[in-house]
Amino acid sequence: MNAQERTSGSRGSDSHETTRICPTSMTAQLCSTTDFYERVRDAATSAPAEWPWLAYVASVVPDTLSPPPTWALFTDEIRRFVVDEVGVPDDSALDTALAVQHYMLPASGRTFPVDVVLDHDFPAWLCDVNAVKDAGQRSDWEHLVEPLSTYGPATMTIDDPRLVSSTNLGHGSVLDNYKDWELEAPVSRAVAGIYTV
Repeated sequence: MNAQERTSGSRGSDSHETTRICPTSMTAQLCSTTDFYERVRDAATSAPAEWPWLAYVASVVPDTLSPPPTWALFTDEIRRFVVDEVGVPDDSALDTALAVQHYMLPASGRTFPVDVVLDHDFPAWLCDVNAVKDAGQRSDWEHLVEPLSTYGPATMTIDDPRLVSSTNLGHGSVLDNYKDWELEAPVSRAVAGIYTV
């Protein structure tokens, strides 16, 4: 994600993991990552009654780090949004992407590690996407990597060694830009280290 994408109103959606999987896996051939985040933000702010969980995540999560009562409400709404508003096919690839997204979100009371059975090998697919992007094909990678739906089944293990689900929920993020919701999995991003002075 480049600097422009980081400042396009996606703070709650991306930096706290709530929709990071969606633009890469589901919308690449239909809209850019920036456009996806802008569309989510616009829907959340202009039609909160239609998109209550998008609105909640956009307005509450960035400052409070308080998740909704259940992430299923949010991922169900993301499914409806990407199918109805973006035109993403409602298929097993979407099921896989949303399962990864859902399980990568922290929640109080979760136990780790957890093994998630996926219809398609999302970690292998994402590794292939990143390899193509790292080779310089950042704007047309979706034409060079096979669709997620062509990858076979896999199991992905998710863990929480930094205790995100028990320490980074509901504590606010306004004064601490290094609080994040990154759980440990093959699809995880690098996170800032914990430093003491």
